[in-house]
Amino acid sequence: MIRLALKQAGSDSAWSIYAQTAFLMANFSLFLVLIKTLDSSSFGIWALYVTIISITDSLRQGLLQNGLTRALVRKEKDESSLIASGLTINYAYIILAGGIMALVATLSPQSGLSLSTLLPHAYKTLLGLGTLQFLNILYCSRGRFKAYFISNLLYLMSFGIVLLVIQAFGQLDFVSVINLQCMAVLPSVAFYVIRHRLVWKLPVASQIVELLSFGKYIAGTNLLSMLFHKADVLMLAFFTDPVAVALFHFATKIVGYAELPLNALSQVIYPRLAASYHENGATQLKHTYINSVVRLLLIATPIITGVILFRHQIISVLSTDTYTSAAPLIVLLCITGLFKPFGRVFGLTLDAIGKPRINFQMLCISLLVNLLMNLILIPSYGVMGAALATCSSIIITVIWGQVRIKKYVDLDHRDIYHEILRFGSASQLFKLKTL
Repeated sequence: MIRLALKQAGSDSAWSIYAQTAFLMANFSLFLVLIKTLDSSSFGIWALYVTIISITDSLRQGLLQNGLTRALVRKEKDESSLIASGLTINYAYIILAGGIMALVATLSPQSGLSLSTLLPHAYKTLLGLGTLQFLNILYCSRGRFKAYFISNLLYLMSFGIVLLVIQAFGQLDFVSVINLQCMAVLPSVAFYVIRHRLVWKLPVASQIVELLSFGKYIAGTNLLSMLFHKADVLMLAFFTDPVAVALFHFATKIVGYAELPLNALSQVIYPRLAASYHENGATQLKHTYINSVVRLLLIATPIITGVILFRHQIISVLSTDTYTSAAPLIVLLCITGLFKPFGRVFGLTLDAIGKPRINFQMLCISLLVNLLMNLILIPSYGVMGAALATCSSIIITVIWGQVRIKKYVDLDHRDIYHEILRFGSASQLFKLKTL
């Protein structure tokens, strides 16, 4: 029985990584096309647009993702009405956020290619992302990780085909790209509708209130976390120019792709943390916490090491000579990747035990530290100052979080290092043990 559970966990983890890879490959293909065809100033403007979309979408995810996943995993309410309530929150937010950005754009001066020319189309990007990610919530909460992969694979294929058509027969402009981001999700929607028998129910007001009540702290946490990671880009744009933004965005993209396993396995880890706590209490949660951190570390470390060692070759293959000065930025940002497994599982654990407010409070202070360090370092050291501020802020936050988590989980961090040494074969890396 235990072997069967371990085998299933390993399979779920692998399918989740495949799914995240498919999604990121779509973004990566666009990244490669844009960075090789645009000048650095235009790419910097696109980077600012992507940053604003990321911050806006993080709020939507926070309001919905963990709360809906938690409710579906616990199976305490009717699934169809929960999904309807979740859909209501999802698309109401997209309409509101898209409308606000369009209004901001009309109030801003428009001269040539600028951020204000892209913001009126932001609702399309949010609609595509919001729809695909809502489907991902449903698949992950039900443990259907293979279907999760297929859905994202369809998105990748659709995205790639349309991108090739635009390049071959049309002009690659930003509006075409934004339209592509919205349209590429249609095959994934069709796959879900065909695969599942839809039972339509009206949203329930009490469920909407409950999801929003749980999600408000996570949304705030996501927003602060995103601002924490994007403050450098925004402050670079304020103190420097789009060229500096482009350089930093390129470095963060490379490191972001190297951190794929952390994002992918988080989709598997959160439901297991929630189930461990609600089914077996703090003892089981401790084992799942340690197990999750160890596997993230063992997977992320060799990837991060490879990126550091071959950073110059990666820059040469993916971009032009304009971005060679991104090499030291990549090294600094990769160092933080060794701390992120601890921070990621810490945040997921607080959400799983119903204490997102604690995570929110910590990030408030962490964001202030990050903003202060960026404010001091960027004017003096430019792009390198932004990387130094980000690296040191993340390390400080993670160390502080590991001290605080002991209040909620009976954790001895020596157990984590003993668990790392216990692993004897690479076949165990993708298993999330459920003792």
